[in-house]
Amino acid sequence: MPLYLEAIYAFFSRPIWAFCVSWIVVTCHTKQAWYANTVLSWWGWQPLSRLTFCMYLVGPVVQIWWASTLYIPVYLTFIN
Repeated sequence: MPLYLEAIYAFFSRPIWAFCVSWIVVTCHTKQAWYANTVLSWWGWQPLSRLTFCMYLVGPVVQIWWASTLYIPVYLTFIN
């Protein structure tokens, strides 16, 4: 891919993603997107959301514990 297309993608990808997500949130909040609202408020997402929130809270503790038990330093490369 040409360099200018990579630059355009890098410049616009995150703002466009943020705009799309915020548009979904606003339309669901104002009750204008009934299909997206029914998909996002489906009862099957509740257990998954509770698990991911729990992992969000526990994750840093596990990372600190793992890093504190190392005897040799970890060197990161592009592969890992």
